[in-house]
Amino acid sequence: PATGFGETTKTSDAERCRSLQGRPAIVACLAAIKADPDSIALRHRLGFAYLEADLFSESIKALRYVTTRWPNDWQGQFDLASVYGFLQAYPSAVAPIEAAMRIEPNNLQSLMLATIIFRNVRRDETVFRIALRAANLGDRVAMFMTSYHYESGVGTKKDMALARYWV
Repeated sequence: PATGFGETTKTSDAERCRSLQGRPAIVACLAAIKADPDSIALRHRLGFAYLEADLFSESIKALRYVTTRWPNDWQGQFDLASVYGFLQAYPSAVAPIEAAMRIEPNNLQSLMLATIIFRNVRRDETVFRIALRAANLGDRVAMFMTSYHYESGVGTKKDMALARYWV
């Protein structure tokens, strides 16, 4: 973009990494990371740029790098669990979603993603426990889930009074 008479400014690799999609973003992100290897934001973005380009194994590698280098980064753990969930690799999603919930125990995004992951690995008691936590935090979808669990007895003892309470 022009800044004055005949002057131009070059868009940085980091800016292009954030603004482009797919393969062009990958190129920009890799160049930006070369200049700033400790940028967690660029590493997150690289993981999603790979995902946008349908390079799923590369996306997982990039996000695993984030979760290994910064194990207490909620976003990295959540993103890795989300990608595994998107790919229906639910058993692989368990460890990062458990880490995300450990880092931020009352984060509703983590809790609701966890209900999907644990439902698909057939851990009904865990689904119930997480849905109940989210319901107690005020999540309306989790309230209906909790009601269902009490009504059907899936993951917990059947209790019609509590089923009605949570509807």
